[in-house]
Amino acid sequence: MIPINPQDDISTAVYLAIKLASKGFTITFINTKGTHHQIIKSQPQEDGNDDQNIFAGARKSGLDIRYKTVTDAQMDELVGNIAGADPSVSCLIADTVHSWPSTIAKKYKLVYISFRTEPALVFTLYCHLDLLKAFEDVKKAEFILCNTVEEHEPHAISAIREKQPIYAIGPVLDNEQDRDIVAASLSYVLINKLDIEEIAQELLLSKVSFIWVLRPGTVSYAESYVLPVGFEDEIKGRGLTVPWCNQIEVISHPELGVLNTLWMELSAYGVVYQMLCFPILSDQVTNRKLVVDDWNF
Repeated sequence: MIPINPQDDISTAVYLAIKLASKGFTITFINTKGTHHQIIKSQPQEDGNDDQNIFAGARKSGLDIRYKTVTDAQMDELVGNIAGADPSVSCLIADTVHSWPSTIAKKYKLVYISFRTEPALVFTLYCHLDLLKAFEDVKKAEFILCNTVEEHEPHAISAIREKQPIYAIGPVLDNEQDRDIVAASLSYVLINKLDIEEIAQELLLSKVSFIWVLRPGTVSYAESYVLPVGFEDEIKGRGLTVPWCNQIEVISHPELGVLNTLWMELSAYGVVYQMLCFPILSDQVTNRKLVVDDWNF
């Protein structure tokens, strides 16, 4: 399995790897060295444990997930070594954004499965852009796995299915009724300090409990402290700001009820009751369209 680099995409691929391994499949997860080091730096290190395998916990629970790190230039060679050393290796699952998976899969006689972490609707938009080599390559896949929920995007999935087999892998989690905590995260986007201050003021005025993932470097210029003066004192007992979090653990909390428009969170539930939309880039504009216009959340 070969994901692409952004954290949300890595997280979704990790979930898929664990889900497949729990069904009895043996998975080799291939990550780039640069992305691997970023993930390891963000994780708390336990005393006496220098295990840098991001699947260490899954392996301890009995799941057969192997973990490899590699540079982009060595990807072909590594896949060949894995396939050559183990005749049971039968397929290559790679993110749709990559433009070379079908070539490598054909070279080593593997079934090629394309995996897309964004909405099916975004996939249909990309397919109309003839210059995107990756979406020429995906046409050679045996089928597509999409990080979405069938009931959320029936029309987009049906449109893709007319041309190629596609399967939705969501929802990740069971939906709960009693949820009243807000979770906010701005992904890897850069915004200005005024936007940060406005979000902070709205959270203060809301009087609700919340967790706010405020990644270092979120503001597009260097400044040691970007939150309003006194903000952390005012939120004591009901609010938490953190530089990083485990998305799955947060969105699976039984009291979480309001999310923002990261597709990782949207695809986790069969139903979402309340959403806050602040689209800036990538698939976020499409996410907002689905949430507001189609789903009325």
